[in-house]
Amino acid sequence: MMSPQSALSRNVQQRFPKPRFTSSQVTLSGHAEAPLVRYLAERDRPAIQDHLLALSNTDRERRFHNCLSDFAIIRYVRDLDFGRMAFSGAFHMGTGKLIGLAEAHMNPAHKPDMAEMSICVLPDHRGRGLGTDLLDHLITAVRARGVRHAEFYFQPANRTMIRLVRSFSHCRMVAIGYAVVSLIQEEPTDLRNMVA
Repeated sequence: MMSPQSALSRNVQQRFPKPRFTSSQVTLSGHAEAPLVRYLAERDRPAIQDHLLALSNTDRERRFHNCLSDFAIIRYVRDLDFGRMAFSGAFHMGTGKLIGLAEAHMNPAHKPDMAEMSICVLPDHRGRGLGTDLLDHLITAVRARGVRHAEFYFQPANRTMIRLVRSFSHCRMVAIGYAVVSLIQEEPTDLRNMVA
């Protein structure tokens, strides 16, 4: 017989249900702890800063490829350019805290159809597909801005990121710790043309 506490722990670790999209917000419904996913704007800068400061040294190194100090993170957030960047964030419904962040850095002058993407989810909320849902949400926004390819830089030991990147149907692992992913949606096959 399973104790109520172990059943709760198992239930919390399960993946959140797939999102229901409503304009710029996504509600991951059906779960008491399901977060709200939405695009982030200038007014969310303090939440982004708090989220990044909450990362452990290991997570900071995974996210920034360097263990940034608190001061460096504060400077990074201060210098965010919301005109050249897009963000999706997952907020805990109970606390209002930002628990997951996906970022796309775009440089239209240099590579107009390319974005460098990164993602980080707080440890207590990992393993439930939140990173994938955040990335799906962000990809919708960058496609609308003309982005057709995404670059991901990651540590070779970051198995979670490798699995996430390889989940794309058009992924090219260019080098150890670097992948390019096509964001172009394939057109559905028109069955009427196949019958003729």
